[in-house]
Amino acid sequence: MKLRSRSIAIFAISGVIIYLFLTRSPHQPMFSQTTTPPPPQFKTVATEKIAIATNGDRADVYYPNPPDLNSGDYSFPIALFLQGYNVDKSYYSQFAQQVARYGFVVIVPNHFATIRGGAQLFARVQQIPQSLAHLQAVRERDVTSFSQIIDPHKLVLLGHSHGGAVGLDAIRGACEVPFCVGEYAIPEALVGAVFFGTFLLQDGDWVDNSGIPLALIAGDRDSIVPVRETRQTYEAIADPPKAYIEVMGANHYGITNTDNPPGSPPEPNSPDIPQAIAIETIARWTALFLRSTVLEDTAAIDYITGAGDLVDPHATAEIVL
Repeated sequence: MKLRSRSIAIFAISGVIIYLFLTRSPHQPMFSQTTTPPPPQFKTVATEKIAIATNGDRADVYYPNPPDLNSGDYSFPIALFLQGYNVDKSYYSQFAQQVARYGFVVIVPNHFATIRGGAQLFARVQQIPQSLAHLQAVRERDVTSFSQIIDPHKLVLLGHSHGGAVGLDAIRGACEVPFCVGEYAIPEALVGAVFFGTFLLQDGDWVDNSGIPLALIAGDRDSIVPVRETRQTYEAIADPPKAYIEVMGANHYGITNTDNPPGSPPEPNSPDIPQAIAIETIARWTALFLRSTVLEDTAAIDYITGAGDLVDPHATAEIVL
């Protein structure tokens, strides 16, 4: 799962930034009176299975399903999920549904690549422009029930473990084998990202995100990608908005429907919280960070920069906006 191809340098940053360091201590000043997270905007989610014509990937799609879906004026960002190494897309269904309820069309593909002489589930950078091109074409043809509710100009990336490392490469415009084969350019539509259980080792002082909002979430029981590595990657992110969120009791598979999905690299540490709570916590912080930075949702901004982690028994958060 740890695909180390780069070496990390010590983080250094100059200039004046707005630094909102939220701790769990009741003695620290609070920046907001908001103590209740904004609820999901939608109660129900619909699911479809599609084939991405540009690369042949099979994907599951999750999108809000209000009663007036066909008659309302909806436009939701595309959220492309990049899977962990050898983790089937089906194990992300609960997380994807939670995020979709906050107003996103979540696409979870299975992408196979030949690794070590065999076909493995292995995310690659090219999936991003390929998936975006397919969805934009589908919208023009209007061939699916979700085609007219996607915003083709707003793409966010989600990812787990290896998929998060691929997403970090995509954000900084990197194309390195085996994460990327061929050419790649950052899509203009890419406007945000949140990754769980991942890290990036890179030469140089920065993870150059070019101002694209970026959040990293870690489980404090993760032994495959320890929190210190996710934390170091967060500190190396060059530009705000950015966030570091730590989920207490979650291990490397806190984002998947079950712990240690079949075929995935084994995680010896057992979680200390129920899987459903870990998934909800990761999905909520994911969605609220993206709603804050991509959609400028004032309620989400107020929560994540305010008392959010003070009242969340399962997470701490550090936010730079």
